[in-house]
Amino acid sequence: AAPVTSVTPRQARLALLNAGLLEQVQSAVNASEDATKISWEFATAINRDDPLISAIGSALNLSPEQIDALFESAATF
Repeated sequence: AAPVTSVTPRQARLALLNAGLLEQVQSAVNASEDATKISWEFATAINRDDPLISAIGSALNLSPEQIDALFESAATF
């Protein structure tokens, strides 16, 4: 199966909630600059290759494989 490269914000948040990471991600976003906050709040799609995803993943010490797994999980919601 092809890797999941894009999910809706709803799917992303449900996957993060399911993984117990939603609060940590929200805290990381809130500690970021305004452009990041706007992107997180108003994006119509969450793309795997968005630098925001890599930055949040790094802030939470998530490996690329763990981020991929979150996208796979998100696609099921």
